[in-house]
Amino acid sequence: EEDPLGDEAGADRSTLVLWTQSASSGVYVDIRLPVGSPGRSIEEAQKAGIVPRPSAIAANGFSNNAKERLQQQGGLVDIILRQKSFSGELVFKVGDTTSSGEAVKKDRILAELAAERETDSKGLSLCTCFWRRDIDYQPPSGGLDIGVCASDQVAEDDGSVLLRETGDDASYAEGWFRLPHTDKGPFMALELLEEDGKTGSRVGYWVRAGTRFAYSIGRPNTPEAESALKMYKGSHSISGCVGKVLSEAVSSMSGNPSEMLDIAATYLCACGEINSEQTWIINHSTNPELVGCSMVGSLEKQNLCCSQITPTDDGAEEVEQVLVGGLKRRWKIVELNGCSLPIV
Repeated sequence: EEDPLGDEAGADRSTLVLWTQSASSGVYVDIRLPVGSPGRSIEEAQKAGIVPRPSAIAANGFSNNAKERLQQQGGLVDIILRQKSFSGELVFKVGDTTSSGEAVKKDRILAELAAERETDSKGLSLCTCFWRRDIDYQPPSGGLDIGVCASDQVAEDDGSVLLRETGDDASYAEGWFRLPHTDKGPFMALELLEEDGKTGSRVGYWVRAGTRFAYSIGRPNTPEAESALKMYKGSHSISGCVGKVLSEAVSSMSGNPSEMLDIAATYLCACGEINSEQTWIINHSTNPELVGCSMVGSLEKQNLCCSQITPTDDGAEEVEQVLVGGLKRRWKIVELNGCSLPIV
């Protein structure tokens, strides 16, 4: 990432950033873990002394053991608060539809890619993308997330491609690499309908592209949902702290590092890969206690399994996720292509 645009020497090439999106629905999940984040990998989690805990899928705080470990090591609480993740729906329009046209004018790389795509159709032509952020790990910025994009040629053998995204105001640029064999599916997109029998208490998304998956659960929307899930009081108000960063928002609610961690962990993002045995292994997460667990499978037969899927009376339109511990989440099936539910 170049922020500001053109600062190649100072570009961020160390933050782990993953953007997972289904093919036709536009539903996406984005996670950004800085260097030192214990949720970047199983090695980082183990280094921090974090023990895998499948019940962390409830997204209602850290365990006492994890909070103790994170506070023992200098800087980890700050790193947890600097993590980023957001989810929602991406909508795009062909061409540069921004009023200023600044992105193409000021970003030479984007302009060159756009010109190349005018003469061939072997990549993504110039388009304007709007990322609707329905949930966010950080408080909302107050601005819109709009970028102008174009890509290099798509690799014919594996579908991988380099994509350039430039802010509509030319304030930043990001270089993306689509991972091999993720363009053909299978694809899945689920949207959270209710949790513990309560509709609208939280927003969440679950997506799959190829063998990659991402799962995000937002903070509670109401004090009642917050209380029912035994979360730190006030966690629901983070979304109202517009223009602040998470560290500022939580410090205004509590100066206790343990409580600050619990507030942060009421939002959850977990990403991973489905292996050859069809196990959904979590490799990265805003909560490191989930790294090394399996997202979904059989609670009775699999160790470190977070949940299992069961059909509902609504058949092909909805599924129910039963979390370890008994909490239930009902999901609407937005897109399902090349795979099936329930997952076993």
